[in-house]
Amino acid sequence: MLWNVRFVDHGKLYFDCAFGPEECHGLKLHACAIDILKNISQSEFYNSCMMNGTWGGKGSTDKDAINCGNIMKINSKPIIECANSARADALLEYYGIETDKVTNPRYKAMPLILLNGKKFDSDNLMKTICQTLSKPPPECK
Repeated sequence: MLWNVRFVDHGKLYFDCAFGPEECHGLKLHACAIDILKNISQSEFYNSCMMNGTWGGKGSTDKDAINCGNIMKINSKPIIECANSARADALLEYYGIETDKVTNPRYKAMPLILLNGKKFDSDNLMKTICQTLSKPPPECK
């Protein structure tokens, strides 16, 4: 599961992520990137870049979003704005429900990487994605 608890207070969704609010914000950045970029390959490389980034601390921060955007020529501003909105809460809830569908009871460990229905354990998401593609994009080289 992406978080330990999700609850509603006065109509607003709240998430209690295992590694704190910073993790929740990173997950929202990832969800918003998928939603805004509308290109799953591009968003996976962008999200992988953020996860591997250390510009803002532990990865997947606003600074990582900006730097990865600069590297990949992606406008990160709408993604960061989304991550701070109610839209991000709805996306995070949606992806949590989708994750629950594949993690319970088959997979218990996190992080979980499923590509084409196959489970991967990897510390390098970009490398794992590139290895599964029949026609890897230039970013894989």
